Amino acid sequence: MDNKNIEPLFKEIDEQIDGIVLHLLKKYALKNEFSPKLDAHLKEENEVETLASSI
Repeated sequence: MDNKNIEPLFKEIDEQIDGIVLHLLKKYALKNEFSPKLDAHLKEENEVETLASSI
């Protein structure tokens, strides 16, 4: 495979990994109830994600 073809794949995989890590951190934060401010922010993001996934 040509390096030019591989680079976009690495970027896509990196973005997917970032998304997975953020998702797991959010679940951990909600499960362990970090700070009320963080919880409110995460719940707001979860609502946005839920709305986006239902479209």
